[in-house]
Amino acid sequence: MATNLTGRGPNATTRAKLPALTAPRLDDPQVQRALDSIREWLEVRLGARGDYYERAVTFRDLEQQLDALRTSLASTSTSSTASTDLSSVVALIAQLRADMDQADATLTSAINILSNRVGSGGTGTVDLTTVNQWLANQSVLTVSLTDAATISVDASLGNVFRVTLGGDRTLANPTNLTDGMVLDFIIVQDATGGRILGFGSKYWFSGDRAVSSTLNSVSLVRAVYDGASDRLLCTMHTTFAAVIVPLLLHFNGTNGSTTFTDSSSYGPRSITATGSAALTTAQYKFATASLDLNGSSCAVVPYTSDLQITGDFTLEGFGRRTNDTLAWRGMFNLSNSTSTGGVHVINTSDRKLSYYHSGASILKHQTDTPLNTWFHVALVRQSGEFWLYLDGVKSSTSLANTTVFSSGLIVGASNTSGSEGMIGQIDEVRLTIGQAVYTATFTPPTVEFT
Repeated sequence: MATNLTGRGPNATTRAKLPALTAPRLDDPQVQRALDSIREWLEVRLGARGDYYERAVTFRDLEQQLDALRTSLASTSTSSTASTDLSSVVALIAQLRADMDQADATLTSAINILSNRVGSGGTGTVDLTTVNQWLANQSVLTVSLTDAATISVDASLGNVFRVTLGGDRTLANPTNLTDGMVLDFIIVQDATGGRILGFGSKYWFSGDRAVSSTLNSVSLVRAVYDGASDRLLCTMHTTFAAVIVPLLLHFNGTNGSTTFTDSSSYGPRSITATGSAALTTAQYKFATASLDLNGSSCAVVPYTSDLQITGDFTLEGFGRRTNDTLAWRGMFNLSNSTSTGGVHVINTSDRKLSYYHSGASILKHQTDTPLNTWFHVALVRQSGEFWLYLDGVKSSTSLANTTVFSSGLIVGASNTSGSEGMIGQIDEVRLTIGQAVYTATFTPPTVEFT
C-alpha cells in the first residue's frame, strides 16, 4: 500500500478535476498579454495542451513513482536497479521544485503588473504608477461615524467621514493610518447647535480648530497624515452655514383672529398677540388677510434655538403704513441680551426706512416709505455688513454688524409691550438664516413666500 505523502487520509485517491481556465478580454494590451501568458503556462503545466512531457509533476505522480520503486526493490536483488529507480524519483522531485519556482516567478510578475492597475473588462484599466486623465467624475463613499462622547475613526474604511454632533464631543485619533493618506471630516451641528468638538493628539491645525457652533451648520476639516511625524496636518477648510427658513408668517385667517400660524417646517410656534393686534381681511398684500396694528400692539415670536442668528440672514416682509405722524414706528425688532435692534419705517425726523440699534438710528435708506401703499422691506446681513432694501432697491450705505441675535422677534413694534408700534398692516414675514437672499437690486416677490 502506498504511503499518503499529503496527509489527507485514505479517501483522497481520486484525481482532482480542475475547471477550464477562462479567457477574459481586456482593453489594455499589456495586461491582456500577461493574462494570456499565465493561462498558456498553466494549461501546459496541467497537461491540458502542449507536449505531455512538459506537464508539471504532482504529488500523486510522486506517490505512484514511490509505489513503483517499492515494488521494484521488493522484486530485485540488484542495487543498480534500485539506484536507477531512486534516481528517477529524485529527478521528479527536482523537476517539481523547478516547476514551482517558475510558477511563483510568473505569478509574481503578473501580480506586480495587476496590483498597480484598476478597472476591468469593457471599461479598460488604469496604470496607477503613471499620470492619468479621468474621463468621468470620480467619487468616494462617505463613511458615517457614530456620534458618541469619543468619536472613533477607522481610516481603512474610506477617505470622507461624516458625523452630526449631538453634544460636546472629541474626535479620536484614527486607526489604520497610512503615510500620505488624505482624510476629510464633515462635521454637522444638530438643530440645537453650540456643540464643541475636541480633537485627539495627532490632529495638528495651522490655525483655528473650532468648528462652527451655529445650529445645522457644516464644517469641513481636511487632514493629511504625515507618517514621519505621526501627525494629521489639518485645516479648518471651510465652514458652511446651513440655509434654513425657521419663521414664515402669511398672516392668513379669519377677520379679528389672534391666531398667527408659523408655516415654516420649524413650527408650530406659540405666537402671542399684544394689545389689539389681530388679523384683518380689509387689507392684505396676498391671500385674504394681514396683521392689523394700531401703534401700541404687536405679535411676539418667542426665542427658540433655531431662531438664533450668528451669520448671514435675511428678514423681510410687506408693510403698509396708514399714519404720517413723525414718530418711531417699529416694523421688526431683533435683540440680544446686551443690545436692541430693529427696523423702523419712520422716525422722528423723516419717513425713511431705518435700522435702529443700541439707542440710535444708524442705518437709513435713501428713499421715503410711501403712505397707504404696500411696500417690501428687507434687512440683509451679508458677510458682516447690514443692508436695507426698500421695494428691491439697495441702501446706498451699509453698516458693519456681527451681533448675535438670540431673543426672538417682535413683529409690528419696538418691544413686547407694543410701544413705538406701527400704525397700519404687515403681511408676509419671512426669516432666512444662513443666506443673504438679496445682494443687489431686485424685483420684490409677487406671490406668497414659500
